[in-house]
Amino acid sequence: MRDPRPLQWAPRNLVGTWQDNKRRPLEEEAMPEIHAALTLALRMLKNERSEDGASRKAMLKQAIRESASRQDALRKHDRFLEDKTARHARYLRYAAFADHLAEAEANLPDDVRLKRLRHAVLMKAEALKRSIDTETRRLR
Repeated sequence: MRDPRPLQWAPRNLVGTWQDNKRRPLEEEAMPEIHAALTLALRMLKNERSEDGASRKAMLKQAIRESASRQDALRKHDRFLEDKTARHARYLRYAAFADHLAEAEANLPDDVRLKRLRHAVLMKAEALKRSIDTETRRLR
């Protein structure tokens, strides 16, 4: 009898070999030995399958954990980039508004409220720029 699975329990993956002889037929002489060999082979196959199944499940669980970890890292990276992009866009809006107020101030040089507003916008823009620059240096 041949086992189709490539196991290392016996040479050439044989469960056993039996032959008829002139004294007694195979069924009478070797049945207990055949039964014992097949029972042992079946136990070994079941054991291997359960080990294979357990190791496959463990490998699958590990792959799922690694995939979830990679996805989490990608989400964090995306959130980081979105935050930095939004902060830079906010800085650009403040800087553009400060430039607009400077042009308006050129037309109305005596308007104190306009000067205060422009100064506040410039302070906010500068604070954002420093913050972005500091974070960028930390990344290097």
